[in-house]
Amino acid sequence: AYTELALEHPDKAEAAFRDLGDPFKDLSLLERGRIYAGQGKVEEARKTLNDLINNYADSPWVAAAEELKGRISQ
Repeated sequence: AYTELALEHPDKAEAAFRDLGDPFKDLSLLERGRIYAGQGKVEEARKTLNDLINNYADSPWVAAAEELKGRISQ
């Protein structure tokens, strides 16, 4: 997934992150939110980040999701 991002293939990266297994679901949501935000898909980014924030409250990635959500909401 990160290789696809580095190669500037956001659609392939998004698909790879979507396919990550359950132990990485929270990270998958954060990275997909970043991809959507970078593509200008603000509503999809917000929805994805909210999924992380609301359903994985104990995740170490929640703070990053909240920070990104705040930046794209401006």
